[in-house]
Amino acid sequence: MKINFASQSDDDRENHVISEFVKFVAEDSDEFDTINIERIPEEDFQTPDFLVRELKSIVEIKKVTEDPSYMQKIGSLRHDVLSKITKDIEEILGNLTDNTLVSINNSRPLKSRGEDYKSLIRDISKDIREKNDYGFSGEYGYRIDRNSESTPQLMVIYSGFEYPTPEKLAEHIKSVIAKAGIQLNRYQEIYKLQEYKKILVFDHFFTHTENLSFTVKAIEIAYNLSPAKELDNIFLQMNEAIVRIR
Repeated sequence: MKINFASQSDDDRENHVISEFVKFVAEDSDEFDTINIERIPEEDFQTPDFLVRELKSIVEIKKVTEDPSYMQKIGSLRHDVLSKITKDIEEILGNLTDNTLVSINNSRPLKSRGEDYKSLIRDISKDIREKNDYGFSGEYGYRIDRNSESTPQLMVIYSGFEYPTPEKLAEHIKSVIAKAGIQLNRYQEIYKLQEYKKILVFDHFFTHTENLSFTVKAIEIAYNLSPAKELDNIFLQMNEAIVRIR
């Protein structure tokens, strides 16, 4: 089977996702020698992305992502950076006398190396040793809470940060599904393509996690919360694979 672009998107990523989607859907089919992909031209209204006539499909591609500044903070928590910070502070302090909680303000993404990181470790260690309740290290602020009656140990958290959950990501995805439904419905009605399926393909693009089940669950929650069930199928492109969600 050959995949041919009759017309392409200016976005190479979209072209890659649609070609992977077509391969996935037509993988076990001997019905077509060639499948043609057409980029739908932009009009006065927001149009979907692609038309695949052989598969009778209108396809809209949406990225699974969040606010860039929020994503930087989420990305900074990868590789267990909080455990690394805790370990490096413990190595400087040695034996602790208090149960100590350090809450680093989430005003900027955390770093795991470099001069800013080294300064943060030194400054927090110094303030713990000097029994200070608050401290600053460059643009980082932090609070230190102690309890002398509990077992001495150190815990470091990212203060005020909302750790990612499928439910949180679903809040964003719900509006994306609604918008895609409107685009696909309108195009189908205007061009009288009632026999065509309305398909939404999510493209995983630097989001909360690289865990597939996390993102799938978020999309399922978002779809179930959507009042209008207008899409025929939803797929997810993630980790170099296509997954059918519904």
